[in-house]
Amino acid sequence: MSEETAGAPSPTLAQKLAAWHVARKGYRPGTVPEAEPLLAAADQILTYSDGLAFSILCLVDREANPGRRFGLDRERLLDIGEACLGYSGRVSGAKLPIGISVVELGPGLPSPEDEARLRALGTSRWRAKVKLSGWAVDSSARRLWPRGLWRRVGLRRLVETPGRLERELGEPTVVPALPERRFPLAATALLACFALVFAGEQLVRVRPGTGFLTPDVATLIGWGGLSRDLVMAGEGYRLLTSAFLHADPMHLFFNGVAFAMAAFFLEAILGPAWFAAIFFGSAVGGGLVSVAAHADQVSVGASGGILGLVVAALVVSRRLPAGAPRARVQTGMLQVLVPSLIPAFSAAANVPVDLAAHLGGGAAGALLGLLLLATWRPERPRPPMRPFAAAACLAAVGVLGWGALASARAFPALVAETQLVPEDRISDLEAAVKQSADLVRDYPHDPRAHLVRALAYGRAQQPEEAEAELRTGLGERLLREVYKPALEVGMRTMLGRLLLSEDRKPEAVQAVAPACGLGKNGGVPKDLEPLGLCPAR
Repeated sequence: MSEETAGAPSPTLAQKLAAWHVARKGYRPGTVPEAEPLLAAADQILTYSDGLAFSILCLVDREANPGRRFGLDRERLLDIGEACLGYSGRVSGAKLPIGISVVELGPGLPSPEDEARLRALGTSRWRAKVKLSGWAVDSSARRLWPRGLWRRVGLRRLVETPGRLERELGEPTVVPALPERRFPLAATALLACFALVFAGEQLVRVRPGTGFLTPDVATLIGWGGLSRDLVMAGEGYRLLTSAFLHADPMHLFFNGVAFAMAAFFLEAILGPAWFAAIFFGSAVGGGLVSVAAHADQVSVGASGGILGLVVAALVVSRRLPAGAPRARVQTGMLQVLVPSLIPAFSAAANVPVDLAAHLGGGAAGALLGLLLLATWRPERPRPPMRPFAAAACLAAVGVLGWGALASARAFPALVAETQLVPEDRISDLEAAVKQSADLVRDYPHDPRAHLVRALAYGRAQQPEEAEAELRTGLGERLLREVYKPALEVGMRTMLGRLLLSEDRKPEAVQAVAPACGLGKNGGVPKDLEPLGLCPAR
């Protein structure tokens, strides 16, 4: 601010506040034609418009004009606001509200009458398209009314912190340095990973899918889906691996579009290290909140990480000068943010929305964005602490590698588990024998299903069919991968008896031979000893 000339009166608080809004917040003096009645109702009228947001600030300077009051009532302000709605933008098809704020500044404010008048001026429904607010500033005590922590914290600090308004007016306005746009390497790599992992979900499955390119829950768990029980059991890598999984093509499509929209702005501003670090950090934040909120839900998808990127982009966009450039960024981010928080948006993808993961990811992105904004000096084109961000990314990649290796090792056992007859369907032997045809049909790779089917054929005096079932069951790899040797001994003993009953001793000897050394200390099992088919040891 230029030095005051000798003998010139000091600017009033209202004049300082108006100058600050013009220099720091992008307001301009005057207003649009639809709001010209405001010019006569206050000493200074300032307007902010960037194609998205639209607001008007009315300042009544009672230091310069003692006894003056704002000259319009609430109904007249609402009429003016509705006439100005065409100046605000839209987000996801919804018209944004406009704001009209009235601030009266003077010594000793507010009186009881002023409080009642300004309070009535500011009452409006929260969903109203015109937002009104009334404020008073005691210019002698430098106090803002109404009180309350939720009431315009930034304006209160500006007015009530000694010397802050004057100091900021005296500082030159610095336009932040922005880096040159580069090809979004990190975003492209992550998008490619989403697509490759989704292709893997189709090629390597635990069970057949539930629809077109829709893997079942067991497959998602096998690939690293998020589950509280598994995380609590030590598989913490699922907080990250789950972010690379998607439930169906529409889920992948919506997330990919939202991710690309966030990446277009954020990676160009932050660089690949911080961009990826925010995604990984937001994904973990979303996963933690999801695990805390859901006891028995399997969650997959990059939504938590994406929402973190979007919120971080909204926060970091405050670094841009007020006006159209910032508005364009914020409009794009809001286009992603608003629908991502509406469960109905993802109903088309037939994917239940994990709002806990969304909110957790958004909160993590907000914290990281605020950290960057607080530590990023205006003259630096790139954000600070890039080595820290790179180290965080390397740690995340390490966790993903751990998760991929652990999932690959556990996958065969998971596949085997889904191929086994549930215990409640086989614990009652008589009921299982009656349902043996269904068990073989539903669980063709479980040796126990073939065993009970052989029992059913034996009781029906169908030895050839019983023999075929026993040999099929003995040929299943799950017999040795999952079950103890006792099952194989029992099945070979049954097959040996069947062959002996048909005077086929050489075949019986050959059939039981693999089980002859499965007894205690490598000896003949007790069940096989009476048959005399194993060689003496």
